[in-house]
Amino acid sequence: MSAAQLRLVEPIDAFYGASERSSDGTVAAHAYKSNVTTTLRDTISKVRKLTDKPSDDPTKLPRCFHLDMQAQQELDEAKEIFELLNDQLIREIPILLEQRVPFFDPSFEAMIRMQCKFAEEGYEKLSGVQRARADLLHRYLGDSIRDDYAAG
Repeated sequence: MSAAQLRLVEPIDAFYGASERSSDGTVAAHAYKSNVTTTLRDTISKVRKLTDKPSDDPTKLPRCFHLDMQAQQELDEAKEIFELLNDQLIREIPILLEQRVPFFDPSFEAMIRMQCKFAEEGYEKLSGVQRARADLLHRYLGDSIRDDYAAG
């Protein structure tokens, strides 16, 4: 008996078993308990029989075996898909690793060239600002203040 069925049968038996055995409730409880026991025995005996000697006809198998067969089919399909993907990765990963240097070298070179160009343009703009500021200082303040400013 499963634990859930035992939890149902035992309280019923305890409730009706304490009274006389001829009452309707006691008879109903006894009938329920015997039906549950018979059902379980039949199911357990079928499972044991099919475990010892499996049936050739899948329609005669109990529902749990159909689910087991379905799970086995899904497992086989998953294994097949895994094998295909694994073989593909085993073939393609070494090729990818060999191509990383020829791919990344031009990329790094282009990145460094862009950084150099950015720095040069920034330097030109800032030197233009510095010259313009120096011209303004010279125009309004004179040479001595400009030299003091440049000296820090």
